Amino acid sequence: MLPPLAVPEIIADEPPVVVDTLQEVINDYVMNFELLTPSGYCGFRLNQEMDAELNMYKTVAVHNCNNYGVSLTLYLKPGDFEEKTVRELLVEDEEGNVTNQNVLDECRPINSTYTMCKFYMAPEN
Repeated sequence: MLPPLAVPEIIADEPPVVVDTLQEVINDYVMNFELLTPSGYCGFRLNQEMDAELNMYKTVAVHNCNNYGVSLTLYLKPGDFEEKTVRELLVEDEEGNVTNQNVLDECRPINSTYTMCKFYMAPEN
């Protein structure tokens, strides 16, 4: 069973604020994922692990290249991206402006076995 998607947080004399705890867990996992690269080098890592508390897999693609973006192509089983993706990285500032997020360029079937999804990871992301 999946965890609840959003829990309203009641603040006195203000409209309810919706707190998406699962989004916070995903954002924290991605933003604090450690890349062990020597000083002066940039690195990339694709990692998947089972989260026993959430009872789901968390997949992360991270880089620490300040001057370069990364294009990532993943090959998935048909329907997996649409049916199994519960949350993606989406970090907003206090005003609601997006500061970090995944950029999905395209996701399309390439044959009966695989769907190809292309992502762009900007240098500042």
